[in-house]
Amino acid sequence: MPCGASLIVPPRETDDPRCYIAAIALHRNVAAIERRAAREPLMDIDTDRIDEAVLALLLLGLHDGDRVWKGFDWAAMDRLYAKGFISKPAGRAKSVILTEEGRREAERLFAKMFARR
Repeated sequence: MPCGASLIVPPRETDDPRCYIAAIALHRNVAAIERRAAREPLMDIDTDRIDEAVLALLLLGLHDGDRVWKGFDWAAMDRLYAKGFISKPAGRAKSVILTEEGRREAERLFAKMFARR
C-alpha cells in the first residue's frame, strides 16, 4: 500500500498529503468494487461451504480447551453460532468456544479438507 495506506484504517487529513490522496483513492476503489459486487455478483457463493471451511480452520487457533480465535468473517461466525457450533461471537472476547458438536464437526471437516491422502 502506498505510504502505509490501509484498507482498515481510514485516511486522515493530517497524514502526508500524498499519502492522504493515495489512501482516499484506495478507499474509493474498494468502495466502488464493493458496490459493483453487490449489484453484479461475480459468482453464486455457497455460504454452507464457506461455513464448513471456517469451522475447520477454527481448529488452527484452538487454545485453552475448546477456545478458538475468532478472526474470520463476521457473517460466517454468526451462521456458525446459529447452527450451534460456537458460542456467541459478538462481544469483547477475542475468542469463542466450540460446542461439543462444533468441535467434532470441525475435526471431521478439517480431516476431510486438509489431511493428505
